[in-house]
This record gives sequence, structure tokens and C-alpha cells, in this order.
Amino acid sequence: MRRTMIAAAAAALSASAAFAVGPESQWQGSTALFEEAQNGLWQKCTGRWTGERHCPVSFTPDVPEARPSAVRIAAAGVLIEPTLWNELKPASQSGKEWLARRLGSDFNMNSDVRVLTIDKATAILDKAAMQGATALDVFSDPEMNKPNLYYIPESVLKQLDARYKIPAITLISGTSLSGTRFQAQALLLGNRRVEALYDAGADFVFKNSYYPAYDFTSSPRVTHVVRGRGDLSVSGLWVRAGSPPASAFGSVTIRGLTKRGQNQVFVQTSTALADTVEALEPISFR
Repeated sequence: MRRTMIAAAAAALSASAAFAVGPESQWQGSTALFEEAQNGLWQKCTGRWTGERHCPVSFTPDVPEARPSAVRIAAAGVLIEPTLWNELKPASQSGKEWLARRLGSDFNMNSDVRVLTIDKATAILDKAAMQGATALDVFSDPEMNKPNLYYIPESVLKQLDARYKIPAITLISGTSLSGTRFQAQALLLGNRRVEALYDAGADFVFKNSYYPAYDFTSSPRVTHVVRGRGDLSVSGLWVRAGSPPASAFGSVTIRGLTKRGQNQVFVQTSTALADTVEALEPISFR
């Protein structure tokens, strides 16, 4: 039975006795958790309650382990051909310099970065759509474990956004709750990472039509680290349920996404009370 963030938080608030939510959690009782939620500020880099709101620009996330309740399911097949790398041209020096400015010490200027063209990108997503694969399947394809780096520029992302529906918590483009448009300027994939780089100058809050019950907050840089097939850790994303009692906890950090079966995703957060299982739709044509 599907467990939402709101249902999980409501159960915690109504508990009359102390509980332990698991060895990975620092919280030992519902009263303590509620007080922390009301009075604390969630420090988005370290996952602790502090007075700090922002991460260092060059912050490199650790890779949290998936919770035991996350059932890992492998994708049906390979989506990115191993020969693709040799068919692509290297990124320009100016493009690599831009990546270095955005990623700081996490990017090596000596890396061999290749540009994914629109024809090659559509070949991947066409195959994904025909196989009923998801964005999680693409981002955790075996090719992502190799040191090869694939650079997808903004011009290609805009064309992909126009051609496909790509259900995911992160969006290629959209409008923030403040009314400002946001756009992914680039994706950098490979070496067990997926970096999404947005044109926003600061964190922005947005609605996602695939998950309308929640308000999401995104950093201008969102990092996914591949833990396995259909299994990614996340840094740079936060979520808040839109109605009480879950909204009393404020925003919680999204720490991982793990595929369950063919049509569900386990969302791991900074507290087990907010973990949830959501629908996971496949990539499709518009």
C-alpha cells in the first residue's frame, strides 16, 4: 500500500510513545523530532539541524547508503551503446572552462568530455520510450559507471524537453513558485555521476506536475551519484509536503532515489519518517 510523506508524518505525530525509526536515524522519539522540526534549521549540506542555510559552492556530497526498505530493481536492458563515446566530438575549451566554474574542484580540466548531440540523445531516449524505461534507468545505465563524461548542452536539452515527457523530480525547465522561469543549462553524465546545472542564481522552489502534492526546492546544481542500476543518491534537492501535519517539519533533504519494480520509486530523505514510495512513469513521446 502506497505510503506518502503526509501519511508517514501524521503517524509519527499521533504516536503516544517513543519509538526508534531505524539505526540510520538520529531521532529517538516523536516529541523530540517535532520540536526539532519547529525550532531547527535543516543544514542542507551535512544533514543536521543548525543555523546554517547554504552549502559551500564546491561542496562534494557523500554517498548515503540506501535504506534497507529500498528494493533495487535492474533496468530491462542497456540504453546507451558502449560505442557511443567514440562517435562524439570533444567539448570545446570554453565549454570545459564553464563546467570548471560551475563545478569547482569536482571538475578536472584534463577530463575527456564529449558533447552529446541531438541525434545521439534522441536515439537513447527513443529506445528508452519504446522499452518503457525511466529517467532512473537512463541515468544509471552501465555506461555511467565508466570514466567517460558526456556533456549535454542547453540547446540539446531544450529539444529533448520539447520531444519527450521525462517524468522525474528534477525538471529540464519550468516556473518557480515566485514566477521566475528556470532552465537546465547543461547535464554532465559519467564517472558514476549526473550533474544538473541550472540558470538560477540561488535555490528555487517549484511545483512538479508529476508529483503535485509536494513543493520542491532545487539548488542551481543538483548532483546524483550512481549507487547501482535504478539507484541514485541525490544532493541539492529538498521537498516539503503541501499540507499539515507533514508541512510542520519544513523541507527535508532528498538523499536517494531507488527504483521499485517497473513503476515505483522509493524516495529516501534525511529522516525515515518522510521516506515515501511514489509512482514512476516511463519516458514517453509528447
